[in-house]
Amino acid sequence: VGHVLLLLSAMSIVFRRGRNDVGGMIDGVIVSVAAGGLLWDVVILPHMDATNETAGARLSMFVDVMILTAILGALLRLLLTAKESIHALWLLILTLAFSMTGNVIVALLLDPVTGERPDWTNMIFMGAYACLGLVALARSSVLLTQPGPTPTDDLTPGRLVFLGAALAAIPIIGGGRQLFGSDVDGLLLGFGGAAVTSLVMVRIGRLAAERVAAERALLHQANHDSLTGLPNRREFVDRLTAELERPPFTRTGPVVLFCDLDGFKGINDRFGHVAGDELLTEVAGRLRRCMRENDVVSRFGGDEFLILYRDASVADAEELCGRISEALSVPIVLDGEPVVVGASIGAVAAGAETHAERLIHRADALMYAAKQQRLREEPGVRTVAA
Repeated sequence: VGHVLLLLSAMSIVFRRGRNDVGGMIDGVIVSVAAGGLLWDVVILPHMDATNETAGARLSMFVDVMILTAILGALLRLLLTAKESIHALWLLILTLAFSMTGNVIVALLLDPVTGERPDWTNMIFMGAYACLGLVALARSSVLLTQPGPTPTDDLTPGRLVFLGAALAAIPIIGGGRQLFGSDVDGLLLGFGGAAVTSLVMVRIGRLAAERVAAERALLHQANHDSLTGLPNRREFVDRLTAELERPPFTRTGPVVLFCDLDGFKGINDRFGHVAGDELLTEVAGRLRRCMRENDVVSRFGGDEFLILYRDASVADAEELCGRISEALSVPIVLDGEPVVVGASIGAVAAGAETHAERLIHRADALMYAAKQQRLREEPGVRTVAA
């Protein structure tokens, strides 16, 4: 029971501290299982064959060796990636190493008839118990349950070669007995091969998924504004171009709106750039909430925003400007002080226009005209549409 609890505790530490290095943990387990297979096939199994051990005894010993080596491999990976010296981790590895050594030696020295073994083998297990007690006393033991560092985990050719070698190790070790005139080790080939193959497939799957996620993240960063998370100018032009390429009879509009904030420079100068960024982020969220799901809000640059209003007319755009005016009329709190920002908007329907940049330029000119019509300095939304 104590042995089982020790293994469960060690596995708990592996899961908690190694949560940021799952790929490395799998690598460590794969290597250690292959090493355990070599130990089993070269040292333990020949002795059990010579003493005619039962199939149950062989299976029990095999599982014990594989679990111990797997946990040892994962703990060694934690040790190699630790950025600080963790004495408790060293002691825990020694605990499992003593336990592993004791089990192997007992299997080799146990009398199959009387079930007796030399008394000195107990000292090996006493060493394991002493190390385990020191784990609990070590100050660094608190680090064992804290997440460890996140090492780089790339799908490199070297790593693929490593995984391929690990996948081939078990069949080579298990079937190698036949070369020396012994029976093929079906236990190692069956259980060990299945375990290592599963781990390698999981490892390759994780690496592939991480690579796809990284590519998507890079693509998102390239096409979106880092501050507001909105599509950037290039992405907006691409989406607008795709919309304009639709056959005219399949769409209404679209309408492009060029939005420039009024009074932003004064707010930015008064409260600072950090507060200005907060304001832009809040305005971006409010504009997005004014739109439908299939419409596009983009940050053109600075305090300028572009809106692609799909399947809409100029009258629909005027209604949208009313919603934007209502949304921006709610004060935004910056450094504990409420401020209101206005907007000048130029809206232009695409009509027969098929060039995205020309459409944006026309909307920009209309926005400038709307800004020139300012009669008062109070914030608000002014719109010129065409």
